[in-house]
Amino acid sequence: MIFARLLIAIVCVVIPITGFAQSQVSTVERRSVTIQVDRVALGVVFSQLMFDYGVVIAFEESELDRAHLDYVIDVNVPPGWAGSTIPLSNGMSIQSRSRRVYPAKSHLITLHLVDRPLSEALDKIVAQMSYYRWEVSNGVVIIMPSEGRDDDLRQFLELKISRYSLPRQTAISTIKYSIGDLPEVKEFLEKHELQYFMNQVMFGHPKTPNIENINFEDIRLIDLLNEISKVKGGGWALTTETTKQTRKKFLNLDI
Repeated sequence: MIFARLLIAIVCVVIPITGFAQSQVSTVERRSVTIQVDRVALGVVFSQLMFDYGVVIAFEESELDRAHLDYVIDVNVPPGWAGSTIPLSNGMSIQSRSRRVYPAKSHLITLHLVDRPLSEALDKIVAQMSYYRWEVSNGVVIIMPSEGRDDDLRQFLELKISRYSLPRQTAISTIKYSIGDLPEVKEFLEKHELQYFMNQVMFGHPKTPNIENINFEDIRLIDLLNEISKVKGGGWALTTETTKQTRKKFLNLDI
């Protein structure tokens, strides 16, 4: 009788906690999206999810896709995304980056979804990418390799960062450099003989929202990147490139 009462008590405690965790994760996955595209670049699809539906996306490149540029994506919300044009001070206007041309030649994505859950869209996307899977971590959709995961990238994302500060109104273009200046990152790059690619193409991207200073302590790098991305919108992407002449391996973080 005592054992039976104890078992009932355990069940009563465990079930609500499990149900709560599932409901928290599924909030993102259940988000309704409409995407109708035929054979477009991954960047086009991710842009719609990021900027039209507010989905924060993290992308880690597989070694098996290193020979092409088909998975180039935008990771920051372009100015004027809600409109079709961006007004200039001289009275002229230019087309919003919602019409950006991506360099994809193959590995194109086709989706025909109307008011379907985000989870269904993600399933269909990774099925057409071959070497990837997706998961949701603390509100961020992570697209990561299911095959050909680069061990340098894996270890890089698992780095434990002792302290990081994101000052109020930090320009987005400086975030990448501040990550590269972290002592833990510098030590990792030197130990693994990696170079940190410092260039980042930016086009009039806004600063982060008007927020108070954000400080992180004792946090994994992947969690830090996710938290920053949730503040600024868009997401982050981690890729590598090896130069033909020197055979040096560059780690490229876009955020």
